Amino acid sequence: MLRNDDGPVRVSSQKGLSLLAYLAMHAGQPVSRQQLARLLWCDRSEAAARQNLRQTILTLRRDLGTCGHRLVVTGQALAFDIEPSAVDALMFCARSESKDPAIRMGCLDVGWAPFMNRVSAGSAAFDRWVQSERQRLDTCATRTFLSLATHLDEVGDAENAIRAAERLVAIDPTEQGRHRRLLSLEFKYHGAEAAIGHGKSLASLLQQNFGVEPEPATLALIDEIRSGVKGLGARTEPTPAVSEPDPEIPEPPPTEPTTQKRTPSSKVRTAFAAAAALMLVSAGTFVLTEGFREAPPVPAAIQPASVSKRDAELKSPWRTPQVFPAASRGDDAVLGLIPIVVLPFTNHGATDEYGSMIADIVTDNLTNVIARIPIFRVISRQTAATYKTQKLGAAEIAAQLGVDYLIEGSAFLHESKLYINVALVDAKTQSQIWSGRYERPATDLASLLGEVVYGLGRELQIEVSHIQGLQRSESLNLQATVFKGWAAIDAAGRSGSAALKEALTHFNKALEINPDHVSARLGLASYHAHMALQLIASNPSEHIGKAEAILGVLIQRHPNINPPHALMGLVEIARNRPDEAMRHFKRSIELNPSHAPSYAQMGRLLVRQGSPQQGLEHIQYAMRLSPRDPAMPYWIAFAGYAELELGNYDVALEELKRAHALNPGQARTMLTLAAAHAMSGNLPQARAVLAELQMKRPHLTSSTLIKRYSHPSVRESRSAKGILRAIESEF
Repeated sequence: MLRNDDGPVRVSSQKGLSLLAYLAMHAGQPVSRQQLARLLWCDRSEAAARQNLRQTILTLRRDLGTCGHRLVVTGQALAFDIEPSAVDALMFCARSESKDPAIRMGCLDVGWAPFMNRVSAGSAAFDRWVQSERQRLDTCATRTFLSLATHLDEVGDAENAIRAAERLVAIDPTEQGRHRRLLSLEFKYHGAEAAIGHGKSLASLLQQNFGVEPEPATLALIDEIRSGVKGLGARTEPTPAVSEPDPEIPEPPPTEPTTQKRTPSSKVRTAFAAAAALMLVSAGTFVLTEGFREAPPVPAAIQPASVSKRDAELKSPWRTPQVFPAASRGDDAVLGLIPIVVLPFTNHGATDEYGSMIADIVTDNLTNVIARIPIFRVISRQTAATYKTQKLGAAEIAAQLGVDYLIEGSAFLHESKLYINVALVDAKTQSQIWSGRYERPATDLASLLGEVVYGLGRELQIEVSHIQGLQRSESLNLQATVFKGWAAIDAAGRSGSAALKEALTHFNKALEINPDHVSARLGLASYHAHMALQLIASNPSEHIGKAEAILGVLIQRHPNINPPHALMGLVEIARNRPDEAMRHFKRSIELNPSHAPSYAQMGRLLVRQGSPQQGLEHIQYAMRLSPRDPAMPYWIAFAGYAELELGNYDVALEELKRAHALNPGQARTMLTLAAAHAMSGNLPQARAVLAELQMKRPHLTSSTLIKRYSHPSVRESRSAKGILRAIESEF
């Protein structure tokens, strides 16, 4: 608790409290005035936001009283003079990362409650920061308390093992797997009466707050406790090297937006959280108790002036995760990255088929062209498309995506001519810093896009060399046909084989017009890859062979475009050639540093190769590049897979359940979910998931799965062990 000479410090405004909390999480490190103004007043002009910041600083100094000297204010930045050990969020993180078991045990002495649970700054940007921090803290705390509960149970420290399990439950009281762990420990150390008492309390809370009954696995465990069954303690296993066969292609997920996990009611939180809320109790008392998390990295453009440009950019969240040692890559390659988004172009109300589609075609093509320029980090077209119907200002979109620039414009047809208006918007000033108007024949889209990109390069003072991979001039009818094919591929995750058949029709029609059309041939290869890798075809080898043949020719003819390499990486994984797959994904990223699916698949491959933590970093980077991507259900499943191989079963189950809810028919997600249930000790639920899968995919029989997951290259992974354990329990 922060105190002055008169007692606890009371901050009179939510803005002041939010500012103080943000600075405290930086523990003495300067934060630029510009960054703070944008964070707390994202809906105001820069001048108004800075004026509000000045007023808040004056009020906060008064509220701090004799602690006012801790608020360090300069012309460019602010800081709060406090040691990290005095901020329990930072203290918890430091303890959790320690290799000293005694220090890690200290995490049990730091109270827990949802991060900034009752603070609202009235700013969407600040609220997003709080939500992001809260999610990271929950993950950190879950891993820590899970590890402690397992270790303390192994060494026979009954009370502390139960304390750790109770803290695990408090983080998410709705996750019944955590309650089952606690029930097992209470039964083991305190007997059946204590465990059954907890089970009754759980059942009552679930009924009162959610109107649901305990899960079958929970009821089965309580019945086992009543019958006196021994050996119900949580199991742990070593972390093996990981290898998993046949990953799915990431490109065709469902288009529904991702959903947030339902937040437990305040009654549930109150019942299980033993500590006060982080940073705030009612009436504005500022408290530095319970909480943990370091602040996220800040884009270089808004770093404090005291931080050098090179240091800032090397810490940038847009820096590509490293697979190989930094010396082999060169730090200079990451300097000066420009995060940017191409917003959906408008079409001036066109109603005919081509007129209404042309704006989308121009947006997609411009996004793909800019993404090939190494200095840019481009938000994916799938995420950008979600802003098409949202009436948000440039500042709010930029704050949500973390970009410095936005490209917006319009495209329309008139009397066989294509007109494009395009503007570059500076997110900081919300002003247009460059604009262009172009008029070309409708068949000359490629050269027109080239002019737009070169204009951007001149304005941003970067050198744009020859752009690889632009399609030569072609009819609008052909462009529209290919566009429809890719739209069907994108819908395949939701509509399955029907959408894939529609895509095949469009691509074959385009190839009848132009047999060498690169995008159409890529689409045909993508169709075959989907049929095989999504476990839709009962005989995948035929489709894999066709995809490989098409991609081999495309790579030979067009070595400097990335999609063939990204697809070939998936084919190589299906062929069980991980080194070749890694080479193709690496090449894909070299050609398009903004290609989020390649990062996600590279991350999944790293998990398979025995580096789950490094793999998770790549998967999370993909999520940052495209936070609203329709592929997100797959990437969430990849993250769950990584957590499973790290031994974080509760976290894995949370991620995999979320992925399954977003994409219920995805076979590999269901297999990994079944494995996670089995490894966490919930065999009935694991069998239920497998049964549901086999109803949807009859060719995935138990004998087929046993053969696949008993292979020497995969059988030591946790995913393989879990699937085999679930199948064996059926007999």
